[in-house]
Amino acid sequence: MAREVIFPSRNRPPGNDRSVDIVVPLGAEQVFIYAVRSTWPDTSEEVIGVVLDLSLDGGTTWIDNYLGFGAIGGERFEPVPPFGLVPDSYASRDLPDVGSLLRRVRINMDTKSRITTNIDVDFV
Repeated sequence: MAREVIFPSRNRPPGNDRSVDIVVPLGAEQVFIYAVRSTWPDTSEEVIGVVLDLSLDGGTTWIDNYLGFGAIGGERFEPVPPFGLVPDSYASRDLPDVGSLLRRVRINMDTKSRITTNIDVDFV
């Protein structure tokens, strides 16, 4: 499956954003969320939090905080199989109910500092 941009790259002020509901592909067994490090202040403080919520009933109810991470500032490269070294912070988790047409995810982004970033999702 293809990595998809959920929040396009731009300079973001501190604040919260939530994506639209995203349909999980039928055969997907795992989900990855990425924060691409374009321009982040070099600080030991957390500059972004990214959380993925999961629905198994078409978006009627949600499992909040199914997957997520917080990332500190600075520029760095992470090993992301199978892509090699990429300028990302990321997290992944197995998905239940493989084959269900009712699975949905939504992504919440909380920027705590002015940063340039984009948020992507991928299903495997």
